[in-house]
Amino acid sequence: MSDAAQGVYIRLLCYMWNDSRDQHSIENNDKIIAKLLGISLRKWKKYRAEIQWKDDPILIENDGFLYSKRLQKEKEKQLIKSEKAKKSAEKRWMRPQSERIDQASNSHNFQQCTSSSTSSSNIKPFVEGSTELRLATLLFTKIQNRKSDFKKPNLQQWAKHIDLMIRIDARIPENIKNVILWCQQDEFWQNNILSTAKLRKQFDQLDLKMQQDKKQERPTQFFIEDKNPPCVKCGRESVAEYDKMGHLCRNCWPKGDMKKALELVNQYTGFLKRM
Repeated sequence: MSDAAQGVYIRLLCYMWNDSRDQHSIENNDKIIAKLLGISLRKWKKYRAEIQWKDDPILIENDGFLYSKRLQKEKEKQLIKSEKAKKSAEKRWMRPQSERIDQASNSHNFQQCTSSSTSSSNIKPFVEGSTELRLATLLFTKIQNRKSDFKKPNLQQWAKHIDLMIRIDARIPENIKNVILWCQQDEFWQNNILSTAKLRKQFDQLDLKMQQDKKQERPTQFFIEDKNPPCVKCGRESVAEYDKMGHLCRNCWPKGDMKKALELVNQYTGFLKRM
């Protein structure tokens, strides 16, 4: 059978199933069938010769109709299935109402127990001292320090989000810790990050803001640790080697006047302390 004849045969089966009364036959009239299929009568007769091959015809011709054995079997299967469902429904609804309610309740309780046990078994507990639990506890502690009556969360659930940050998002635990400490000191973010789920969602934004704040911090100058610290008056040159107090350079040192030198030192060192 050619591909075109197979397509015509399948379309013919569809018409039998949808439009006939018994869902497996059609009137054996070439003109009607050709019109239903939307092809010419000549083409239909050509394809019919392939479908109804003389040695092994696919459709049965009887009483002016074409019958399909395949569709007849499908129809019988549906009838058997429908009859079983009907008997089962009748048997169920013939019982007293109290029995039906009890069975429905037991079935509902069983489903709830099964779902709860399944969901609880899927949650892997994090042991005390694990990285995930420690970071979750750190965030909770920082929040609790600001709000003592903050409701204690399920730390296992919080640790689960930390675990996802480490395994899925490839976050470094030390960086997570730094972001937690920073965001709980920031005036804006400390009231927005109140769970590890929110921490995971906003982590990239928090990390970028933390790095930006670090760059904006003014570097601390430790003049005491320097071998030759800058002059407290001009700030440009190193202090004079003979200035044991380490405050004035050669140009700013008042020669021959120790009293004036001490006054200058007190003046500028006092100014730096007020800064």
